[in-house]
Amino acid sequence: MVSQALRLLCLLLGLQGCLAA
Repeated sequence: MVSQALRLLCLLLGLQGCLAA
């Protein structure tokens, strides 16, 4: 379960940012 904050960051950074995190 991903936190809303992380989800927002993921959307802002994009898939690359999400995978990098």
